[in-house]
Amino acid sequence: MYSCSLNLTTSGEKMKIYPSASYQEPAGISMLPVRLLRLVTAVFKNLDEQFWRRRGLIQDWLELALCGIDPLLSRQRMAAEVLQVLNETPETKTLVLRPPSRWKGFTEGQYLPVEVDINGVRMRRCYSISSTSQQFRRESLISITVKQVAGGVVSNFLNHQVRAGDILYIGDAEGKFTLDSSLPGRKPVFIAAGSGITPMMPMLEALYAEHPEFAATLIYYARNRQELIFSERLKRLEQRYTQLSVHTHFTEEEGRVNKTHLLRDCPDIGSSEVYLCGPEQFMATVKSELCALSDVAPQIHQESFGSAHSMSAECQDIEASVSFGLSGKVVQSGGDKSLLELAELAGLQPKFGCRGGVCHECTCVKTHGRVMNRLTGEVLPDEQEYIQACIAIPVGEVSIGNW
Repeated sequence: MYSCSLNLTTSGEKMKIYPSASYQEPAGISMLPVRLLRLVTAVFKNLDEQFWRRRGLIQDWLELALCGIDPLLSRQRMAAEVLQVLNETPETKTLVLRPPSRWKGFTEGQYLPVEVDINGVRMRRCYSISSTSQQFRRESLISITVKQVAGGVVSNFLNHQVRAGDILYIGDAEGKFTLDSSLPGRKPVFIAAGSGITPMMPMLEALYAEHPEFAATLIYYARNRQELIFSERLKRLEQRYTQLSVHTHFTEEEGRVNKTHLLRDCPDIGSSEVYLCGPEQFMATVKSELCALSDVAPQIHQESFGSAHSMSAECQDIEASVSFGLSGKVVQSGGDKSLLELAELAGLQPKFGCRGGVCHECTCVKTHGRVMNRLTGEVLPDEQEYIQACIAIPVGEVSIGNW
């Protein structure tokens, strides 16, 4: 067994390089070349990361040269090549991507930040990864599944404009909507509506690849049979694993989710661990119905999708002017867009996650003015400094200090 460390000093910073693991050296075989190779690789990887973390003329020039050779060589943005575009439904497509070798991987249930440039404006959205980590380890490929949203600039672009061979820019996988590490434990019940199935499909596939004997239930709502995403994958999964119960509901025929459906599909749902994903109103109804079934609230993990919130009536026709202090940009608002959407229209690239008021990734610093919560209609006071930009509608003159 061995362990070692190496101290390097770069720009006054000391870093320690450790081999990734200790191991027993096989008898009669010298592992010294392997040790040296791993050590040298770790050293150069750290030096490379430190170099690109700095932004200067040299880095910018090299970035321009690398992108001129191949966009996939970009070091300041993470470029992924689109290998395939698959039709799931008339309004939903799966994009198979080859991320760069430095992409860190993911856990089933996480989402992928995606950046596209549309009409000179860089836009960023997040989409659940719909493939398994096993496929990524085996083939170095990942997939995202995008449902077209009415008026959605990026979802429409990805559905209609992107072709095999195109380049998308991505970030590291994010999100905490993953299977409980204590599984197998309480029986998991997956409840999805519409594109809410996208993170659950790989979660189910990964679960049964590891625990084929495990009992689980999927309850999936779509408007009609034509809008059922992953119908073939679900059919194969259900046929292969008899312990998985799949229940599909078509709201045009059966109406919306209710406790009768839930109890019929899973009689022991009150004592199960629930994974819930879909539009905000759907999830609110499911949680209300589940709480009505038992005095003890079930354990619920949830993921919310996009900005699929209806704006409060009070938000309509609110005139406003928003100043972004850091960039110097000023935009006008008529009450139909959030601060996050206004910032993107101004050409800014603010950080965000869920776009639905859940994750707080888009929190910004308001230095002046009032905003209205687009979900509740509540007007937040002038002195409230930190606000969630994705659900904040500006009222009157508003200043944002950190954008």
